[in-house]
Parts: sequence; C-alpha cells; structure tokens
Amino acid sequence: MNSLSEHQSGEKWGNGKHRPLFLHLKICLKGVGRVSNRFSSTSYHGLDAKNRIFIPVGSREALGEIVYVFRQKGEKGNCLRLYTAEHFDKLAQKYNDMEDEALTVEEIEAAAEISRSFFGYVDDVKMDKQGRITLSAVQLRHAGIEGEVAIIGMGNRIE
Repeated sequence: MNSLSEHQSGEKWGNGKHRPLFLHLKICLKGVGRVSNRFSSTSYHGLDAKNRIFIPVGSREALGEIVYVFRQKGEKGNCLRLYTAEHFDKLAQKYNDMEDEALTVEEIEAAAEISRSFFGYVDDVKMDKQGRITLSAVQLRHAGIEGEVAIIGMGNRIE
C-alpha cells in the first residue's frame, strides 16, 4: 500500500546497496512454493480517523483474520506489503533455515542481518469484522500514508 503521491507498485533493486539482500532472497524464495491466494487489481480507499483502511471485499477472505504487514524499503519509495499467514509462515521458515544452514561466522552474521531486516519490520494485525486493518503510526510514516491509499494486488501479496 502506498500513498497516492508516491504510488509505486514495486521496487527497483538496481543499485549495489540492496543487491546482496535481493540476490539472496531471489535464491531463498525460489523454494517458498506456490501459495494458493492470488491478489490482483488496484483499488483506492481513504484512511479513517482511527488509521484504519478497508481491505477490498474480494481480498478479505483470502487474506484471513490475521494479516502480516511488512514495511518494505524501496529505492523509489517505501510501501507496506500485506501477507497471508500461510505465505508469511513459508517466508519465515526460509529465513530460519538460512540461519540454521550458515557455516561460517560471516555467513551467520549475514543471515542474522537479513533475518533482522525481515522480522524486525513485520507486524501481525487483526482484521476487524468490517474488513479493516489498523495501521500504526510507524507503518503510516514509513509508507508516507496521509489520506487516500492505493491497494495493489501483487499476486501472492498486497502492497
């Protein structure tokens, strides 16, 4: 999800600054496997006075009651990624396996840093009965959300 003023549907990983993490994730996530939920389309919703956003009706059931909100950093702007519990569990297992398989001190430190950059930026949020999730001040500030929000289906996640 992005503020409309900084609408981005993805990130650009072209500079060397983020490349090691991206390359690792590309290799690591090949084994995540198929996730049954597929999200598509773009919708626009306003942020209410209690910092809640409506999840589109077609995505609510697929997301489930607990939504994992990841603060994604990108070269062209930051966004929030919403993951299902199923997809988050698969990602978490990959990160945990990466640390368990590290052999050298350097690999252990690199794996820990990558895991920290994932687990340290994700929050689980409960969707209410009206299909809304409440975003924290940290999440709003990270994504630059102040009013209307673009909610973009990205296949296995929502941004």
